Amino acid sequence: MKKNIIITHPKTGSTYLAHVLDCLIEDKTKLIIKRRSTLEKRQYLLSDNLINFFYYPRKEHVEKYEQKILFVRDVRDLLVSQYFHLKYKSKNRKLPKGKEDIDEYCLYDIAHVIEALFLKYNNVFTHLLRYETINTDTIYELLNVMRVDIDYEDVSKCLEYYSFENMKKLEISGKSEELQGIDVNNNETFKVRRGKIHGYKDYLKKETINELNRVIDSYQNITKVPITYQIT
Repeated sequence: MKKNIIITHPKTGSTYLAHVLDCLIEDKTKLIIKRRSTLEKRQYLLSDNLINFFYYPRKEHVEKYEQKILFVRDVRDLLVSQYFHLKYKSKNRKLPKGKEDIDEYCLYDIAHVIEALFLKYNNVFTHLLRYETINTDTIYELLNVMRVDIDYEDVSKCLEYYSFENMKKLEISGKSEELQGIDVNNNETFKVRRGKIHGYKDYLKKETINELNRVIDSYQNITKVPITYQIT
């Protein structure tokens, strides 16, 4: 049996990717397990293929997989998204005491997030997927890497079905177990919140962004995974 693992961190767009994969794989799989634990996002069991989707698994656990897909997002957008999750939605984790301000929180947690995602798997992953570049081509390539036979047109249809706008509507409807907004009048309480590339610029002070970039630069030369995403 072929074994694949998708490695990521909360607030990378993992729920979006999971819904797209559900749409594509569901009729081909014997089993989809959703959230067996807080660290396991999905497990897909096909006839000759196993795909596990994990939040920051142990490196020794990752090594047994044939394909190791690292799913990342610009760390600055990740931090802002995580801030609002901790502030409004998380039941188990809350904002650290004294770090209730968004700028303070992002400065406090950036090194930890970089080390937990971008550095930890730097020499382990075999394929890189970015939230910012998800489209029909990149998802189709991902499926080929994992040796899952899916028609190109089906990829396009599932991406359209789970567009940001449609996922927002699904969350507002209250019909999804994973997508549960807290206050329909406060967009920041939603899981499908904005999805904007470089949306961090709308929330953080210039001096905070400068300091985050300084920290990023200090790490970037020791990892081959781009910690930020440049819009071209």
